[in-house]
Amino acid sequence: MEPQIIKWALTIVAKNMKWKIYYGNGTTFCDEEGAPIEAPIHGVACIVCANKDHGRIMLQGWDWYYFKEDDWWGSDDFGLLDQMMHYAPLITALKQGRTYKNSVFEEILKQATFDLYVPKRTASYKKEIVSG
Repeated sequence: MEPQIIKWALTIVAKNMKWKIYYGNGTTFCDEEGAPIEAPIHGVACIVCANKDHGRIMLQGWDWYYFKEDDWWGSDDFGLLDQMMHYAPLITALKQGRTYKNSVFEEILKQATFDLYVPKRTASYKKEIVSG
């Protein structure tokens, strides 16, 4: 196949992808593979989400990631407790974040940053760590 055709096909796939989870063991899980509740629970390093203002954003460095009202959010322990007390019926998936050695985390961020299957970044997001 011609490289240009492959790039064009990946662009179409990326535009439709809503989110992708990256794990410390090198695996990923995206919305095209199943619902948020079906993704593995432990070892989340970051989540890339489609975003109308930025093309996509990357959530990283959180203790917990939860799916609420069709969007992924990151939280520490107390933030999660607060969300569960007030919005538990709206939270449809919960994943545990993980801390990794800097070298491992950098590799995961590079993978997520340059992944052709996720929507293209159109603007920077102030809370995002960008590897590159």
